[in-house]
Amino acid sequence: MEFKMKKNSIIRKTGQWRKWQLGQGMQLAGWGLMFFSGAFHFFPKDNTDLQVLLSLIGTVFVLSGMIFLWASIKCPLCKSKWLWVEASQRDIFNFKKWGPSMPDYEVCPLCENTGTKKHKKVYEI
Repeated sequence: MEFKMKKNSIIRKTGQWRKWQLGQGMQLAGWGLMFFSGAFHFFPKDNTDLQVLLSLIGTVFVLSGMIFLWASIKCPLCKSKWLWVEASQRDIFNFKKWGPSMPDYEVCPLCENTGTKKHKKVYEI
């Protein structure tokens, strides 16, 4: 299954597409675990321990996936964490702007790098 993202997206151009897939996969697995924990409610046996365990593990997976994405996808030039910048600057009361717009960006929102420039490594001795 291929997630839809533009071919000229900055995440694809900088080679961070696998990080995006891994973070989204972690979140999807967490939501799946939480769904199955809710489905155990309809079984006749007493499965409350299993329900609680699956819910907690699912929550950890979802939060880990979000934190991984926020921390790992960054600009190769200015090192800004794109998803964190987008999430922290978003107006939480304007629900129409809550879509995943970062994967469609073609340039870095802070330094306007197009994904071709790399950061020079400076070694101090």
